[in-house]
Amino acid sequence: MSITSADDRRTRYNPVVATTSFAADFPVFDNDDIKVYVDGVERDDFAVTATYAEGISNDATAVFAVGVTGVVDVVGYRDPKRTNRFQNGAPLPTRDFNLALDTVEGEVQEARRDIERALKVPFGSAGGNFLASNPGSFLILDSNGDVIGSDPPDGTGNMNTVIYDPLGVGADAFDLTNMHGHIDDSQLKPGAAVTNRTTETISPFDPAYGADGVGDDLPAIQAAFDAGSAGTKLVVLPHDMDAAGELTINENQTIFGRCGATIFQTARSNIGAFMTNLESSVSDVASIKSGMFVLNARISGSKLPGPARFVITSGTTTDIVLPVGAPAVDDFYTGELLQFETGAAAAGILRFVTNYVGATRTATLHAALGSAPSPGDTCIIGWNDNAFGGAGGISDAVFSGGDYSGYDTLDQVPAGSGGKGWGLDPGSNNILLWGSTFRPSGNHMTHAVFVQGLDGVWPNGSSKGATGIRLGGYHAEDCGSVLTIAGVDATKLPDGDFADSNVIAGFITYKNAGHNPYRIVGSDQQKSGIFNPIEAQNFQIYNVSGYNESTYPASIGYPTDSDKRVGYGLGGRVGALIWGHCRNGTIDGWKHKGDLDTIWRVQRGRALGDDASRTDGPTAGTVGNCYNNRFRNIEHFGLLSSVIAIDSVAGIRIPADQLTGELQCVVDDCTVICDANMSTFEGIIIDVTRRSDGKRVRGTPKQIILAGNTLDGFPERETIFRQGHSYTLGDDTVVRIVPPKKSGFVEFCVPNGSSGASNNFGKVHYCIQGAAVANPCYGTLLATGTTVLTDGTSDGTDVSWNVNAVVSDAIYIKNRLGTTRSIDVFFS
Repeated sequence: MSITSADDRRTRYNPVVATTSFAADFPVFDNDDIKVYVDGVERDDFAVTATYAEGISNDATAVFAVGVTGVVDVVGYRDPKRTNRFQNGAPLPTRDFNLALDTVEGEVQEARRDIERALKVPFGSAGGNFLASNPGSFLILDSNGDVIGSDPPDGTGNMNTVIYDPLGVGADAFDLTNMHGHIDDSQLKPGAAVTNRTTETISPFDPAYGADGVGDDLPAIQAAFDAGSAGTKLVVLPHDMDAAGELTINENQTIFGRCGATIFQTARSNIGAFMTNLESSVSDVASIKSGMFVLNARISGSKLPGPARFVITSGTTTDIVLPVGAPAVDDFYTGELLQFETGAAAAGILRFVTNYVGATRTATLHAALGSAPSPGDTCIIGWNDNAFGGAGGISDAVFSGGDYSGYDTLDQVPAGSGGKGWGLDPGSNNILLWGSTFRPSGNHMTHAVFVQGLDGVWPNGSSKGATGIRLGGYHAEDCGSVLTIAGVDATKLPDGDFADSNVIAGFITYKNAGHNPYRIVGSDQQKSGIFNPIEAQNFQIYNVSGYNESTYPASIGYPTDSDKRVGYGLGGRVGALIWGHCRNGTIDGWKHKGDLDTIWRVQRGRALGDDASRTDGPTAGTVGNCYNNRFRNIEHFGLLSSVIAIDSVAGIRIPADQLTGELQCVVDDCTVICDANMSTFEGIIIDVTRRSDGKRVRGTPKQIILAGNTLDGFPERETIFRQGHSYTLGDDTVVRIVPPKKSGFVEFCVPNGSSGASNNFGKVHYCIQGAAVANPCYGTLLATGTTVLTDGTSDGTDVSWNVNAVVSDAIYIKNRLGTTRSIDVFFS
């Protein structure tokens, strides 16, 4: 075969599995005519096999002893030489003549291929010359277009041994701010990387720290964090990494996560959170780090092994035997936490496993139980973690962007401790969280954001409060609680102590929230809420919007595995938009689409678990001090049972006189407006509007329940109960009432069962503007007037109810019936 077509005498391969043989698709004339490059690097560890006919081989193949992958180039590289010569007068065989021409043509094709890769001047121009110069100098173009050597413009020295460093940055770095253009690491050859881009930036992948993206990179990540402490260097997280354990963010640390780069937690932490500001103990002030700035951190718990539930085969006070099917590997559960889930002997008790024998599936406990568990009792073994946990004493920290995912909590050990995306323990101050995303990897996360502040101080003297906390712009998916704010001094009156709690949250969105049953409890398996104020105070929440899909919570399901779990045996809708108790709280602007039992369920804050130790109410287990909460501009789309409800257990309901404030909302409709158990509640105003027809009802639960308690039961477009009052007046005593408007009607009634010989009632048209008017419409034992009434017998009509309207003043009602009377007064 002769060379008769254009060719660059190069064959490229890109094997993804190790390959040894690579054929040349061009003719060769000698085994030495071939070179091979793998990923751009010339290789010489190959042999050439070829068969020749008439001096040409068309099956030459480069064969490696060990297979290779990557980009493989087989190229012709024949040194120009003559291998035959024709004799004068001798025969000129066609075969020899073609071989000579093919050899020359092959060399010309290779030369053309390499010339095409050379630097060239424009067509018609004269080429420049390279002029000799000192070793190590720059090459520059002079005025004639020749390439000449030159010393650096701001420095001298042999560039072979001394780096150009006019600003004295250092012998191992360039100041990139003086470089025009950029470094594009996508153009580097495979396996190459740009490291130490500036002296202010470090990465766990730098050679000093040794991360490689394979195996456990936690030591390298922590080493980079430590090297970048005290604000001296920006730590960049450029690629995915695995980390087995926990990471501590240092004092004044700055961390930047490259978009898409995720740190995967692969083993449990020792302190309950994968990334934290705590080295060892909250009682050690030196171990608490503050002042960090974390930008775009992406943390995932999707690689954490989940807890496993087992039915115990047999057990003693120190050992338990797991059933067939449990891991048969020695020490598989050694060091793990075990929680007894059911059983009279040990339900709820926690123990660490100090030894695990795979052959017998026997786990040894770190401390003896009071009595042995019985066969059939259940336990859970494993561990739950949280993504980020800010330990008590953290301050002056910013967390911006990022993604916290994969901390799923279908099962929890210890109960209720894990599954938080981002949390602050008591003692946090001046913290900003903005623009993050929270989601599980497959099923369900307990809390997206959790903040707790308490009264008092830690052993190190720092406050337990959560103050200056700003949360916003974040998105949560499949999280039981979009936001949980917890913990005030339950024994205090509503003093508005901002040193205990001061939290602002806003611009939050969510999808699928409010169903959080995965926590072991005693016997009260209640539902949960989308927002959970757990004994919270002094918070402001604004501009929140979210929805639940029609399959939620059915897509997760209420627990059926154990009657010790919240929600066991329950079904239907999400419990509440707001579930818990609080004081001095403000919500302004919340839109939710999805079926609910109620807008606000006022009861023990830990619907997520038993909360029987409450002490702020009049008796143990009763919540109280739920004063001055203003929840406005709430819009609900979907089915709704009630606007407000309280605990179904009579003995631990919040007292009627310890709930004050306002709940204002717009709804599609509701079965009832108020929980029927709130018939004595007068301190909170419920303001509900039906979206379809604009019908509005505003009044106290007592007023609304007395009037029918359904939106359909109110005939007017707007029904506002204005200043309903109940009084007990002794004989010859008076009460002054400022009416809601200058003119209208005042009605009164002495209810059945009050003291006095008979019931009385009346209705008076009044006006306190211009000329006073007090005209009786009807009544018994009724007198009216337009002068101020006072206690005693000096004014008013005896043996009568006296109702006087006074210009620019008020309405005066006086009892002159001879005995003490209780009276209900209403304005309309």
